[in-house]
Amino acid sequence: MLATVAVGKSDGSTGLAHPVIGHEGSWAPDGLTYYGGDLRYAYTVPGSTATATGQYYAVDTTDPTHPSLITAWTINIAASNVHGMSISDDGNRGYFVSLGTSGGASGLTDPNQPANDGLLIYDLSQIQARVPNPQVRLVSKLLWKDGSGAQHTIAVKIDGKPYVIFVDEAGSGGFSSAAQRQAACAAGFPPYPMARIIDIRDETKPRIVSRLALETHNPANCAKVLPDLVGLSIFTYGSHYCSVDNIHHATTLACGYFNSGIRVFDIRNPRRPKEIAYYNPAGQTTWEQLRSGRSGLVLGAGAPADFGGSRPAGDAVDYVPGQRAADAEVRKRSVAVRGQLHAAGSAELARRSIRRQAHRFGLRAPVAVSLEPPLKKRRTPPPKEKP
Repeated sequence: MLATVAVGKSDGSTGLAHPVIGHEGSWAPDGLTYYGGDLRYAYTVPGSTATATGQYYAVDTTDPTHPSLITAWTINIAASNVHGMSISDDGNRGYFVSLGTSGGASGLTDPNQPANDGLLIYDLSQIQARVPNPQVRLVSKLLWKDGSGAQHTIAVKIDGKPYVIFVDEAGSGGFSSAAQRQAACAAGFPPYPMARIIDIRDETKPRIVSRLALETHNPANCAKVLPDLVGLSIFTYGSHYCSVDNIHHATTLACGYFNSGIRVFDIRNPRRPKEIAYYNPAGQTTWEQLRSGRSGLVLGAGAPADFGGSRPAGDAVDYVPGQRAADAEVRKRSVAVRGQLHAAGSAELARRSIRRQAHRFGLRAPVAVSLEPPLKKRRTPPPKEKP
């Protein structure tokens, strides 16, 4: 570790004298600037009586042993907050989020309630150039109601064209609850968060070109899906963090979808992404069972959950509509994407990983690990010797 420094001290010894508290952040690609989101900063939106929470900030890390706060700014959207971001290769653009719930469940059908969840594109060139007292300019924003709780972005290029992959972590009308899910379903909105792909070729007019919604997200399936979630809270079938194979030439996107496991998408055609694989453990368990040692620990995408039923949650309906992966093949394998997924059948590797996680959380060692057998490898016969 090179330094542990509280930037923004009141005496000015660590840059701009302005308090910040970190939560989620991202580095500019050159490694000289760190951007962060502070969820606790409260303020009144300029020119109104509306309030909001959160601020973004930039830290100079040119000398990593003496980081210093460069600037901080608010997004000035009523009832919003901040969260994650990504930065362009040249450091001059930032793809930040406005975390909102658009008035909650009642706001979904209220035309007078504006959307406040979505993408913010900022001009960061003055920070990148280290202009004294730098100003951050909002280039554009794109807000929506069919998702909330904005989480993070990934600036990518697909077939040489710029896009932003945006991930929410709350569904339409707010964070998951029985009331929120019922309201979203009744209004015809997806009740769970999802990732989406945004075209930013015209950065002044970003536009959504696709939504990575599973069949669980379809309001038409609410009657089939809602019974799965009785007694659960917060994160259920929704998205939570995604990653691509290569930000400069993205072809594959892997996302955690909590109870729907890890979903893998082919995004070479960003307007028609296709699900090509998923990995969802055959069962999960409660923390209480884990602590008592009464059940095995199976690691999924996100956090442990009690599904309250015998079948794996989401197993029947959670496919991208009209783009079903070959069921028998998908069930036999998990796909390695940048090392995030283990190959199916690597039982010893899985056991070690599970034991490490159990030890980390102070749990007793799991009693069993069950994995499906690996696919048989085709053997290539040796070449025939020439006479």
